[in-house]
Amino acid sequence: MTGLVLHDLQRFWGGAYLIPGAAGHWIAHRRDNGRMIIARSPAELHELLAEDHGAQPAAYEKRRGSHHEQP
Repeated sequence: MTGLVLHDLQRFWGGAYLIPGAAGHWIAHRRDNGRMIIARSPAELHELLAEDHGAQPAAYEKRRGSHHEQP
């Protein structure tokens, strides 16, 4: 998943996860329960978010431009 940047992660997952940016690690917080997910790269973060959401679908906040729709 080359070329994946912070903006892409925020656009794709931003409705369910707060993704503040990268400072040595890529971090996301679930908006529904605050669980923190940490990765070494944007591609790894994307994979971990997909796994996390698959195991326990996150509640979505309505956000303009978000890839995911509220279930």
